[in-house]
Formats: sequence, C-alpha cells, structure tokens
Amino acid sequence: MVVGATVLLTNDISHQAREFKTSSTGEFEFISMIPGGYSVKIAQPGFKTYEQKNVTISAQERVDLHTIKLTVGDVSTSIEVQAEAAHVATDSSDRSQNVNTQQINDTPIRGRDFKAIVKTLPGVQDLDPHDSHGWGTAVPTINGGQQGQVVVTLDGIVSQDSGNYTMNSTLSPSPDAIGEVKLLVSNYTAEYGARNGGQVNVTIKNGSNQFHGTGYYIFRHEEFNANEFFNNKNNVVKPRYRYQNPGGTFGGPLVIPGVRFNKDRNRLFFFSHTTNC
Repeated sequence: MVVGATVLLTNDISHQAREFKTSSTGEFEFISMIPGGYSVKIAQPGFKTYEQKNVTISAQERVDLHTIKLTVGDVSTSIEVQAEAAHVATDSSDRSQNVNTQQINDTPIRGRDFKAIVKTLPGVQDLDPHDSHGWGTAVPTINGGQQGQVVVTLDGIVSQDSGNYTMNSTLSPSPDAIGEVKLLVSNYTAEYGARNGGQVNVTIKNGSNQFHGTGYYIFRHEEFNANEFFNNKNNVVKPRYRYQNPGGTFGGPLVIPGVRFNKDRNRLFFFSHTTNC
C-alpha cells in the first residue's frame, strides 16, 4: 500500500492524460472513461516507476487492474508491463457481448441501420415477419426475452420511443460514426432496470489529436441486379430497386487560431458525422 503516489492515465490515441493521487488505502479510480486503449504510469519517490500499457476499456466496463506492487528503487528506473492476463470483472454479474469498430466495418449492413449489427450476435433472434428493407432488427428477442423489452442507449442516454415496443431509435447514427456496440444479455446491475429483454449500448467515436475523416456514397440500382429466370423468359423487367446514402465523418482536436488554448492538442476534441437516407 503506497499512499499519495501519482497515477497518470494516458489515452493511446488522443494522448490525453489524467492524473490521480492514490488514497489513504493506496487505491485509485478513474471514472467517465472513453472506450479505447490506455497506458498507466505510477510514480512515487523511493520506488521504481511502474508502467503498464495496452489497457483496453470497452463501453460500460469496469476494469480492475488488481494489485500493483511498487518495487523499492530509484525513481528513474522503471518497470514496464507490456501485457497481463485477461481482466475478470469481479464487481459486476452482468453478461455482455461487444462489437468493436473492426467488426462493425466488416459487417454488411443492408439499409445502413446500426441496429442490424445486433442480429449477428449469439442469442438474438429477429422476429420481424416483414421485409424491413434493411432497416435493421425491428422486433428482436434476446436470449428468449419478451418482444419490446429491449432498451437502446446512445452514449448513455436512452434513445428510444417509450411508447413503441420495437427497437426503433429516435436517433440513427451512421455505422461509420459508431465506435462500439455492447449488448447486455442478462444479470444487469440496478442502473439497467428499465426493461428485462436486453440492453443495447451504442458508443459514438471520439476525436483524437490528429484530424481524421471518412466519406462514403452508398448507391443501389436495379441495373446492378440480376433478374429472375422466369422473368427473363416472360420478358418481365426487373423491379425498381434504388437506394442512395451519402455521408461522412470528421474529427480531431479543437484548435482556435491565435490563442494558446489546446495548443498541445490533448485537451479538447470534436467528432461529427452526417448522413442522408
């Protein structure tokens, strides 16, 4: 137990740093974290500096670093931990499934509706009897739960019509703007007591210390589709099938020309996205 040690937590992408002093019990805690990768550095006079990299935090996750031991020695000498065993959440009983950015990019989504991502997860069944033209999972059940008992939250805020039993969201961000989707399937904590059929937590991407952006134009036309055999035989033309969806994303550090605010680009960031269905 080391009291008053300086703990520095740094985001691997934005390089934004947060500092904390260990309590009287030698513990430290960082709250309101953005999902992503972090590095932890602990320093105290008379002890070797402790560094741990590649600490990954997902949405709505509590990561326990367990017991960290500081070794007596010169502060200029450091102990670096590159990787550790998988973290086991001991303070929560909920069962969840995560879909990260790479999985979202690799998942074909007809209609560009982010809710369709949930259909790829184990235990999710789409009971919509109609062709929703790719607009995602309209009436899903999760692990055999009741219809209409699924809650959709966007960055921690419920984004759903409370009078609608489907999973339709009041806000529909582009899949390019989503950083992570987390599905809680059972044994939720008290903060998720609204409904019992599943909790879909969507997290929007955040800006970094470099400017980045994407652009896309989704275009569909019946001329790109093959006609059915009997339609060709009976000279029946292909049915009309057209869909256009342009959009893009852009994010980076918030820089104000002529002032010193955020000159090092690690304090304040922005991220925006636009789409036209």
